[in-house]
Amino acid sequence: VRELAALTAAVADDQPDIIINAAAYTAVDMAEQERELAFAVNSTGIYNLALVGKRFNIPIIHLSSDYVFNGEKTVAYDEGDVLTPINSYGASKAQGEVLLQQTWPKHLILRVSGVFGRYGNNFVKKILNLASSTTELSVINDQLSYPTAASSIAATVILLSTYLLGPQPHWGVFHYRGDQALSWYEFAQLIIKHAQQRCCLPCQTVKPIASAAWPQAALRPRNSLLNMTKIQTIYGIQAHSLAQSLTTMLNDCL
Repeated sequence: VRELAALTAAVADDQPDIIINAAAYTAVDMAEQERELAFAVNSTGIYNLALVGKRFNIPIIHLSSDYVFNGEKTVAYDEGDVLTPINSYGASKAQGEVLLQQTWPKHLILRVSGVFGRYGNNFVKKILNLASSTTELSVINDQLSYPTAASSIAATVILLSTYLLGPQPHWGVFHYRGDQALSWYEFAQLIIKHAQQRCCLPCQTVKPIASAAWPQAALRPRNSLLNMTKIQTIYGIQAHSLAQSLTTMLNDCL
């Protein structure tokens, strides 16, 4: 996505009905050191996609993040809330959203949070790895999100694609998530509880700690809750079952 000429050639060659952008720089802490690279992928890259979509009249579905918000709101964030990122990763995602909106109207931005799944690095796999080698874990308990399964996001994107290619597409920003709002501490407890039903893990205790006790290069929003009333109302898409998604992933991984 950073190479406009190559991107243009690929789209011209493939002639897709729709472009689904899952490309992103997602190393939140490293983005503080590699800010230029993060913006090249998450901002300039999205602008390139928008230019190509506009040139060939192709709709775009773009995956974005809860990190476009600062986390200071006391309730779940709506799609129209002002973008207030507090780290480089969030700023790059926010700028990418704005550039897409300004460049090509036929787009759907889907914000998600707390993504986990069988593939890649994510919180569930990290907890499973740590729980297999220690008897006690300390996990942050003052950051809230709706953990969201990558498999459910993928299924939702495919469904949205069919709607956008239909007679009455609804463009704009939408939120999608799982059905349980949890702190990372609560999510870790849930992961270990489900995992213990399948195998014996050394970890028996999960202790809650404050964010201040776990210093990181990038600040994190305390509240990453996303309101998905809009996607429910317009497209009839419901929050997925976290318990079911977690069970499926653990069955695959353990």
